[in-house]
Formats: sequence, C-alpha cells, structure tokens
Amino acid sequence: MMQLHINVRKCVAAACFLCFTLLTVSCRRPVSEKYAEKSRFLMGTYCTVKVYTLYNPEEAAAAAMFRMHEVYEKFNHLNEGSPVYGFNNYGYPVEDEEVAALAEKSGKINAITGGAFDITVYPLLELWGFNNSPVEVPPDRKEIKKALRRVGADKIKITGNRIVKKKDDVKITFGSIAKGYAVDEAARVLKQKGVSGALIDAGGDIYVFGEKPGGKWRVGVRHPRGGGISYVIKASDAAVATSGDYENYFLKGGKRYHHIFDPGTGYPSSGTASVTVIAPDAMTADAYSTAFFVMGPEEAIALAEKMEGVECLIVTPCLNEFRSGGFNFYLQ
Repeated sequence: MMQLHINVRKCVAAACFLCFTLLTVSCRRPVSEKYAEKSRFLMGTYCTVKVYTLYNPEEAAAAAMFRMHEVYEKFNHLNEGSPVYGFNNYGYPVEDEEVAALAEKSGKINAITGGAFDITVYPLLELWGFNNSPVEVPPDRKEIKKALRRVGADKIKITGNRIVKKKDDVKITFGSIAKGYAVDEAARVLKQKGVSGALIDAGGDIYVFGEKPGGKWRVGVRHPRGGGISYVIKASDAAVATSGDYENYFLKGGKRYHHIFDPGTGYPSSGTASVTVIAPDAMTADAYSTAFFVMGPEEAIALAEKMEGVECLIVTPCLNEFRSGGFNFYLQ
C-alpha cells in the first residue's frame, strides 16, 4: 500500500513471506498435545497455520484458514462479489458492519499518522499499475496530480455500518490492513477452539500465541538487499509485520518504483527500504508497517516510542538502520 539519514547501532530489515524464514526448535512435545499445519495460496500470498492443541488440531487449523478466506473474499477489491468492489466500481454504499468497522479503524490510523496511512490510495495503485495490471513505466506528472484529487480520507463518510462516497470517483483498498485483520481473526478462531499455541503467517504478517516445543516462537528475518538471516525475533502473544520496497516493484532508469505510495505526493515513498513492526495484534502491525514506511525513519521511530506495545525496525535503501528503544527485548 506508501528523508532522513542518521546512524543508529543496529536494526533489522524484514520481508514478506518469500523473505521470511520461520525458525522452529526441534524438541519433543508432550504426548497428549498434537500438532497440525496447513498452507494454501490466499490473499495473493502463501498462508500457513501451525497449531498445537490437545484435540483435533487439523480441524482447528482448517477453521482458521477458512476464516482467513472469508475475510479475503469480503475485503478483496478485485472480488466482484465483495462490498468493496461494489463501492469502487458502481458507487454502492458499503453496508457491512465488518467492513465499516475496519474502515473506521483505518481512519483513526490516518489521523494518528498525519495521513501517511490512507485506504483511499487505490487510484494511485491503478495509475501506477500495481492493481494486477503492471505498466512498468512511471506515469506522467499530470496524471499523478489528477489521481491525487481522488485521494484523501475526507472523501468518504462512515456512519455506523455504512460507508458512502463524498466524491464520486474515490476508491478504497484495504490492502495494507486486511491481511493483518485476517490473521487476527484466524487467531481468534484458534483460541475459541482451545488451541494452546499457534503461528499464523499471511505472507509475512505473523501472529503467534502460546508456545511451541522449546518455548517462544522464533521468526527469522532476511536482509532486503541480500540473502541470509539478519536477526531472529523471539515472541509469544505478539504480531510481526513487514512492508518493503522489494515486495512489488519495477525498475526504470536505475530507479526502483514500488507499491507503497505516499498519499501526499502520489509517488512511491522514498527513503525507506523496509519496516518491521511488532505489535499486540496483526492488524496494528500490518497498518503501521505501511504508515511508518511512508513517514520516514525519524518520524516513525518517534511515533512508535509513544505507542504502547509497538516496536519498530527500519532500514533505508543505503542500509542505514533504525530501531525503537524496546525492540532489543524481542531479539534472539
């Protein structure tokens, strides 16, 4: 979905599923507890659910995966049956409690981040070819300015369970928050089924709770411009999400154009290569990984320091690294 240059001791560069390496400890589990794992291609990426529970682990993992599928179908702006598709293409008001609630939460994040996070950036995704129709050529400045007139949180109105357009050609996308929400919903389903420990991964948006053999879950993260594991995050009852300029991009004239747009300029946000956020839930981690990417290192770190339970790690294209004060707690 959207500078500054300072030196900091250490930081970590994170990636989506293709760049994430999930590390597990090999250890014997109590005989009474069972393990199941399910994976499938969903939400444009590979999703995995790993479950430890006393009863019916396969059933629990399948239920969690199905819940993620439900969320994806509802929030997918390319799904002709979704409320979002109807809103974008036919101007139908969204009359869905779940969609309206997530839009309202998105609006609050928009206000907190000074507009860095904005679900109305969809016209920019279309213009730049990141909406399933790659162009691989930067659009004309006039076209960008025209698209920007359709972007802004003030161009939609949310009242109760209803979303309406205040400007006819505005379009919305939940691409920077819906995956995290889907992961949280999967975790909710697993907890309802009595699962004692689980990892849910939706292409790098990860939530873990309980423990696995050997203790807390461990997530390895890879450098955005190279291979190998840079750091290992050790966590339980927490979410990890990453936004990076390597996930979806094209090169033109030696410059990288990626899919994270600055809603203020209409161009891919510059000055950051990747952002990893740790938060109490995946929705928060997902949304703020995008917002922090757009805000830039100094402003993002300053905001993260004010947020309870939120830690942030940033790497710039020049490989300068930043981290919030509490991130060391999570490092292996």
